Amino acid sequence: MAGYTETERLEVSLDLDIRRYLEIADRYDPVLKAELQEFYESLTEVDKIVFSLKVQGYTSQEIADYLGVSRRRIRQRLKRIKILMDEYVG
Repeated sequence: MAGYTETERLEVSLDLDIRRYLEIADRYDPVLKAELQEFYESLTEVDKIVFSLKVQGYTSQEIADYLGVSRRRIRQRLKRIKILMDEYVG
């Protein structure tokens, strides 16, 4: 995104959030959409941000820089999110 700082680029990306992915899932598998919706709603606000940015292709380091935390902390959150997602969508 030309002309944006890294922080602005991430803030614009957050506006795209998970709704786009839920719409795609609904077209192919309504049950999967329901499972993804339930999973997403179970996340904390910070985990929603981390998850949304990760599925859009941002690196753990980019997310960590944006949130002002360590990359290790983001990787721990992503691991916990994956475990939770496996429970809902497994």
